[in-house]
Amino acid sequence: MATEAQMGQWRNAVEDALNASDGAERYELRQRQMRRGIGAAENRARPLEFDELGFPIPQPIPRFVRGEGRVISGG
Repeated sequence: MATEAQMGQWRNAVEDALNASDGAERYELRQRQMRRGIGAAENRARPLEFDELGFPIPQPIPRFVRGEGRVISGG
C-alpha cells in the first residue's frame, strides 16, 4: 500500500506530465494554424503599402518574428 508521501509524489508526476502534454498540444495546434494561415491578424502576411510617390512604406514586424529574434539573439 502506498504511503501519503508516495501518493503526493505520484500526483505531482502526473500533474507535470499532463501540463507538459497540454503545452505540447497547444504548440502543435499553433504550428498547424500558422502553416494554414489561420494565425492572429498581426502575424499574417499583408500586401505592401506604398506612399504617394510609389515607394514602399516600412511594414511593422510581426509579433512572432520579434519573439523569434529575441530568442535567437538571447535577449
